[in-house]
Order: sequence, then structure tokens, then C-alpha cells
Amino acid sequence: MTFQFGDFYYSGSPKDYWTIIGIFLGPIVSVIISISVFKASAIKEKKKDDERLNILKIQIANYLHLLEDNITIQFNNLLKILPQIKEKKVIDYDLKVSYEINYYAIKLSEINQIDLYKIFIEKEASNLDKLSRIQEDIDLAKNMVEFLIREYKLFNERDIQCQSLYNNSISEIGKFYNNLSGSLDKLNIGSKERDFLISFNLIYNKFVSIKDKDFKDIYVSNDSLIKELRNSYNTNSPNFPFLDNLILDCEYSFRDLEQYKKDFRKYLIFTIRAFLKIKLSMIDNSKGLIDK
Repeated sequence: MTFQFGDFYYSGSPKDYWTIIGIFLGPIVSVIISISVFKASAIKEKKKDDERLNILKIQIANYLHLLEDNITIQFNNLLKILPQIKEKKVIDYDLKVSYEINYYAIKLSEINQIDLYKIFIEKEASNLDKLSRIQEDIDLAKNMVEFLIREYKLFNERDIQCQSLYNNSISEIGKFYNNLSGSLDKLNIGSKERDFLISFNLIYNKFVSIKDKDFKDIYVSNDSLIKELRNSYNTNSPNFPFLDNLILDCEYSFRDLEQYKKDFRKYLIFTIRAFLKIKLSMIDNSKGLIDK
């Protein structure tokens, strides 16, 4: 190839011509092929990632439905136990805590935020508010279960403590009665003490003769024994500080238990309303987001 009169002229063999063409076009073709391979690879990876995100979206929807179902289970169980707390008798409360709520809440919280963005927000930015509210509901449901576990445990501990102190005092009152039996005439005591002990005997005998009653039930003994003993003690004003303290222990234990039950019932009402609000919010914000 030569340059003459302002232009190039090829003066070699055809073989040399194609060699030169190859020198010029080779890199260009290589770039084109590389770009094509890259695009094909990118399309393949995009398709693979889309399939992964679609599977993840189905999994998220499944987790949310299971979370909603378990919130309903917890809601119904709380409704069942609520009237039991109000009853005036000793009950073995059967409060079942749905630990599955925490399980699915944790599973949902572990999902990569970038994946959530790609699935729900990338193509429709308005979904951001719905997704944010769902995430808030999930966190709140998890916290409510943790609070419920803690409060129920505390209530049970207080319930056991009050009944234990109460029953110990009732037991001591029973010992006082047994020691007193048959020796009232032999005691060197004043008229107030004697009048009270006569009343005490009648009250206690009436209490133990009650049929079809659970004497270990704090409500049975409080109505049939402790209230009656307190009225008699206040009426006669005897000098029996030991017995007076036992009656006081029963009264304080009963009062404290009633207050604990009242407080726990208020907490249950608050929790029931909270779970209902969470479920309704999740259902509302899932519309058009999960079901698309």
C-alpha cells in the first residue's frame, strides 16, 4: 500500500490485503463479540435473579400469611383467658403463647433490604410506605409476644407468692385452732379473749364443715373464714397479736392478688386490642403489595 497524490493505493497481493483488513477489523470484532457475550451473560443472570426474587416474594407472602394466622391464634387465646382472670376462684390459667409469631417475624426481618427494594419498590416507589408499615407491624407483633411472655411470667410468680403466703397463714390459723381445742375452760384469759375464742371456734368449725368446697381456694377461705374472723376480732378486740397478724397476712395477700389480677387483665385487654390492630394493618397494607 502506497500513498500518492493525496490518497492510498494498494499495490500488494490479495492475501496481504485481507491481512491488513484483519489487522484493522480484528479488535473491533473481538469487542463486538465480547459485548454480545457480556449482554447474553447479563440477560442470563438477570433472568436467574428475577426467578430468585419471584421465589423470595412467594416465600415472603407465605411468611406474612402464617404470621397473620398465628396473630389470630394468639388473639383468640387471649380472649379465652380474659374472663378466667376475672373469676373469683383459683384457676390454672392456660395461656398459650404463640412463639411462631416471633419465628416468622425474625424470618421476615432477616430478608435482605436490597431484595425487598427490588421486589416491591424498584418498579413502584409508592409501595415504600406500605412496606414500611408492614415492617413496623412485624416488629410490634414480635415485641408484643416478648412483653406477653414477660408479663405472664411475672403475674404467675405474683399469683404463686400471694397464694403461698395466704395458705401458710391459713395453716397457722388451723394449728391455733387445734391447740385451742378442748382447753378453752383451762385458759387464764380475759373476757374479751374468751368471747373471741368462742366465736373463733364457731367460725372455724363452720368453715371446715362446708361441703363440696376446695379449702385451698383462696376465695373460699377468704369469704368463709378470714372475713368472719376479722369481724369477730374487731368486735371483741382480744389481745392475740399473733392471730391478728395471721389474719392481716391473709387480707394483704388476698388484696394483692386481686390487684395483680386486675392489672394483668388490663394488660391483656391492651394486648388483645394491639394484636387486632396489627393484623388489620398488615392485611390492609398487604393488599396490592403481596397479592400482585
